[in-house]
Amino acid sequence: MKESGWKSRKLWVAILTAVVLLIAEVSGANLDVEAIVAVLLPILAFIFGQAWVDKKKAEKALVWSTAEAREQAKLVAAVMVELGWLQRRKPAEEE
Repeated sequence: MKESGWKSRKLWVAILTAVVLLIAEVSGANLDVEAIVAVLLPILAFIFGQAWVDKKKAEKALVWSTAEAREQAKLVAAVMVELGWLQRRKPAEEE
């Protein structure tokens, strides 16, 4: 089951940053471009760095080769046959 996007740290950091900058703008705090960049760069670095880490974790979870997946499927099918949850198919030449 896929996790909810609302639990994402990247999302909440982005939302919090936008809210803080919006409040600063509405309140009249005259932030110059350098101050805004000084706030945004570390936050963007965190968001992109975390996205890279998440991508690497997802790639690591999917390292099975096709042969390994096929072998695992055979093992699962054998267990299901033993438990009576699945009937063994006859080979094509016997039909």
